[in-house]
Amino acid sequence: MAIQTSPVNTANTTLYTSVGKSAVTMLSFCNYSGSTVTLQIHIVPDGDGATNDNIFIADLEIVAGDTFIAYQGNEKFVLGDGDSIQAFCSTASSLSAITSYVTIG
Repeated sequence: MAIQTSPVNTANTTLYTSVGKSAVTMLSFCNYSGSTVTLQIHIVPDGDGATNDNIFIADLEIVAGDTFIAYQGNEKFVLGDGDSIQAFCSTASSLSAITSYVTIG
């Protein structure tokens, strides 16, 4: 398993791009700012951009000092080559993301 860390910006940010086939086992967002931040997350097929067609979570509010973990009951995102996870938030310098993944085959 491996991890990738990224700040989440107010413009669309690519948090992880699959090379070959991979499974994302955990995705977390920590609000280290002093105020509530709104988050959008997209699971984007290779060659596409972040749109309403691939939104995973819309308008999630994360209060100051809290962490949101996108994981439930051993579920995983299985991504093909070039598929990505992208996100953006309402306030700059406020959210960090951690992606845990494993390469398949």
